[in-house]
Amino acid sequence: SSRGRDGCTDCQKTQNKSMISPLASIHQCAQLGQNVTVEPFAVIHDNVVVGDDSVVMSGAVLMPFSRIGKGCK
Repeated sequence: SSRGRDGCTDCQKTQNKSMISPLASIHQCAQLGQNVTVEPFAVIHDNVVVGDDSVVMSGAVLMPFSRIGKGCK
């Protein structure tokens, strides 16, 4: 277990330095940039793009075809 930069506990660190909570739901076709944090209970649907250095907050739902830019929270 590790703590993400925004207090995300039990996040998994990926090869691209992203922190993904095991309690988040991420579709296999979603594209996450470098150094992205996904907090618990966030839902990321298919065909979503999240830019580098962004944070998907707890409880957020990103619907299909959403685009989140770099450095967003």
